Amino acid sequence: MNDLSMLSVFMKHRANIPWCVLNKHVKSHLATLQTDSDNISIHVNRKKAQDFAEAGQVDLKGEHTIFA
Repeated sequence: MNDLSMLSVFMKHRANIPWCVLNKHVKSHLATLQTDSDNISIHVNRKKAQDFAEAGQVDLKGEHTIFA
């Protein structure tokens, strides 16, 4: 029950959490994932993603954004 409560508080206030804190949290979770290889890298171009979103485009197939 507490986990759901914490999740709801996080979701409600996530816009107020500094990006550096979110980035650190995401990196720590990614580090715990098991992989088949030690040489995995992901490049995210936030400016390109922002331009895509601001242009009003929607990526339904996941071809231009990470999430579809």
